[in-house]
Amino acid sequence: MKQLQCPDCDASVDMTYEGNTAEEIMQVMMPHYKEAHADVMQNATPEKHQAWMVDFKKSFDEADELPEKTIGCYFDGCDVAFSGGGRNTLLKEIYAHYMELHPDVIPKATDEEKKAWMEQFEKDWTAA
Repeated sequence: MKQLQCPDCDASVDMTYEGNTAEEIMQVMMPHYKEAHADVMQNATPEKHQAWMVDFKKSFDEADELPEKTIGCYFDGCDVAFSGGGRNTLLKEIYAHYMELHPDVIPKATDEEKKAWMEQFEKDWTAA
């Protein structure tokens, strides 16, 4: 699993995408790209598009593999653990788990509880 920043976003904007191939990352990135960079897509000549693709694939090839990290479910009594190489991918897996097995937790949580959960996740992610 690798992670790439959107090549057309300012580096200060956290628009990172994860995938096992350059094509997977492009697929995940496409909704953002269509919205934020529609002008780039519309004004691209075939040559510019090809050059963009070459640069993107080169960036993917040069990117380091993400380290495998494991984080357990925070719900009391749940012993499910999630492992993955990417933060965003792991968050999606955890979200799906909560919605399936603990469906009342997220919708009923206050903004403060959600913020505290994310702070704990970030702390655990950094420590893993």
